[in-house]
Amino acid sequence: MTPRFKPVSVHGSVWGLLASYWFALAAVVIIVIAVGRTNPTAAMWVILVALIALLVSSAFATGSAVIVTERAITVRRRLRAEWSIPAADLTTIEEHIPMRPRARSLAGWAFRAEGHPKATIEMAMFAPLDRRKLRNVFADVLVSPDLGRPTANR
Repeated sequence: MTPRFKPVSVHGSVWGLLASYWFALAAVVIIVIAVGRTNPTAAMWVILVALIALLVSSAFATGSAVIVTERAITVRRRLRAEWSIPAADLTTIEEHIPMRPRARSLAGWAFRAEGHPKATIEMAMFAPLDRRKLRNVFADVLVSPDLGRPTANR
């Protein structure tokens, strides 16, 4: 029997955060340049706060994982219970893309299965190549709740 989904394992990373939130990184650089000219101490505080935010978000990102085997789908998130179901039970994955900025990299996925609670995960936690792997594996069950149709055709 052919497995429903191709086995894949992706884990969150700092690279995923930087690739997804590049505009926030650019904003920090602009603020540091603007403030640093008149107040170098304030610029150092901005850098320190940005590094602390990156450290905390990196801890959450590295604790995220989506593991697909021939028999099961497992979603891991830091500070939340591990979600695991048989692969045959997965019905849909809803892709919630924010309106502003309209970026797939910031989407949240909600895994839905009959008789199981749903699991949500942020795609920003994963590197761009890993997000593409997941989109390819789940192409037939990935839907947009706004459009009511599969998102593979967009």
